Amino acid sequence: ISILLFVFADIITDILLGKNFIAASNILRILSILPFLISLSNVFGIQIMLSLGYDKAFNKIISSAAVLHIIFLFVLIPNYFSVGVAVLMVITETLVTILTIMFVKRKNLLDFKNEV
Repeated sequence: ISILLFVFADIITDILLGKNFIAASNILRILSILPFLISLSNVFGIQIMLSLGYDKAFNKIISSAAVLHIIFLFVLIPNYFSVGVAVLMVITETLVTILTIMFVKRKNLLDFKNEV
């Protein structure tokens, strides 16, 4: 999905928004990585961390990322407008994905050596 969104961003924005919003295709290209990142953070965060009872750690990761995201919005919006918000969304989701993967790896939650 991410690759399709990136490649066909011009066509998608033209069909959905019209010729007047063709500049939005650049925003869509920036945001096109989100389906991939969100799928990873979903697997590591929701499917693994929450199902194994690491609710507090997961909520801490999400809450911290949300607070940082809101703080940086106030800095980026006045100068970079929608492009800044799109880039920040990608950075925030990348942070969440990395932190959930690091947590799962550090706790060895995917260690299948002892499983029969």
